Amino acid sequence: MSKIEQIKIPMDIVQPRIIKIIKHKELENAIHPGNIEEGCVIVGEFMHDPVVGQAFWVKKTTDNHWRTSVVTEIINPKMFKTMNSVYIWEDIELKYSELQ
Repeated sequence: MSKIEQIKIPMDIVQPRIIKIIKHKELENAIHPGNIEEGCVIVGEFMHDPVVGQAFWVKKTTDNHWRTSVVTEIINPKMFKTMNSVYIWEDIELKYSELQ
């Protein structure tokens, strides 16, 4: 009996990028005032850069996501404004498994 030839494919295991997002301040004309307290911190997997006209998503665990309201302005690469708030986000050193 002969062996079946196995094809080896090299691959790297990439750890997801983990971020911390902080509600810096609530806007005076917020659509949903008082929805999230100023200073609230969310930690999770980075999904994509903030995009004007879209919500900013953070994957908190395997089946739990969190999002902002629609982004209205990019203030700088790590700060943006939504319909309700101003948020600051930063990369942190944390493994995805530590979020579970």
